[in-house]
Amino acid sequence: MNLPKYAQEELNNGNSVERYFCINCKVGRYFSDLDNGPKCLKCGSKEKLEVSRSLTSREKNEIREASGGTCANPGCSAWRTHIHHIDEWAIFHSDDPEILIPVCPSCHDQIHHGSLPISRETLICWKNISRKRSIRNLHIYVEPGEKLKFCAGGLWLFNSPGQVALHLFHLAPNVKVKFNVQGNKVSLVDISICDVHGNLAVEVLSNYIEVIDPLLDCEERAGHIKITSVDIERYLPSHLLAKFREKESSFAEESITILEIEVTSPGELMLKGCWFENNQAVLMTEQGLTFVPQMTSLVSKDSECGLTYTGDKALFTAGKDNSKKPDQKVKKQKMKKKLKKQARRKNR
Repeated sequence: MNLPKYAQEELNNGNSVERYFCINCKVGRYFSDLDNGPKCLKCGSKEKLEVSRSLTSREKNEIREASGGTCANPGCSAWRTHIHHIDEWAIFHSDDPEILIPVCPSCHDQIHHGSLPISRETLICWKNISRKRSIRNLHIYVEPGEKLKFCAGGLWLFNSPGQVALHLFHLAPNVKVKFNVQGNKVSLVDISICDVHGNLAVEVLSNYIEVIDPLLDCEERAGHIKITSVDIERYLPSHLLAKFREKESSFAEESITILEIEVTSPGELMLKGCWFENNQAVLMTEQGLTFVPQMTSLVSKDSECGLTYTGDKALFTAGKDNSKKPDQKVKKQKMKKKLKKQARRKNR
């Protein structure tokens, strides 16, 4: 018989255990029949009823929270979950949280009917994984396609035959967008986004998305992920926001889209978002790819009209910081004066 650890220990001590509904714990528990009558092995209460299926919403939320709010399967990023009994209810009649685990509908079906068996030991291992709720991990799958296309805002980009990467822009180590290609059929994307203070907020590596900023809101379905923030100026300074609204007046009225990725066809990705670095921003919206404050925009007429990328360097990089030039000139002038003085001393 598979029992929770606390019940197994009592059984090993030579005491009998029975399952009842503990009125104090408000969940099915194991009781031990001691000298003074059966007591709950968790809280010590004697108040019990015959077992019934009665998990409260609070208890379900606690079970899900212990798994980081996602499917307990480390190979799955789904967030909608069922509560699965590791020890079958029909046999053990227990709602003890120690034998309950949150799994998504797909994984739940695999546990019961999958061609690859998922053992009790595997489920216990999943349940014992410690996860950080503050970091959310997502994944976007792109069906392989014969023709790969990428839409950056309203700008369509195509990779040339044999091209393994399409490096759109690289403004800083943590401010970049790069599309990767494998076998001319598989589309992968690498993206980094920071807030205005330079803190890494979202990172995408080969379609695996890590949402680091816990204040960001995430919406998702298979093939479509949208990450937004109601704290608009955390990701786009007010003067750049005002500048861009001269072009799109309704932009970011209540929230700003930090990143949106959508798979529209096999091998085809659409990308929107906001990137900021060194007092300039790149904004991708339905209206195009725009550099702010320059207000230079690139947009395609339709999905068949775009840019074909060849090369191994980023199409767009950060401009040189001219603010350092005066300092460099001053240094050169001082160096020239110093050399002239040394020359005069030698000639004396």
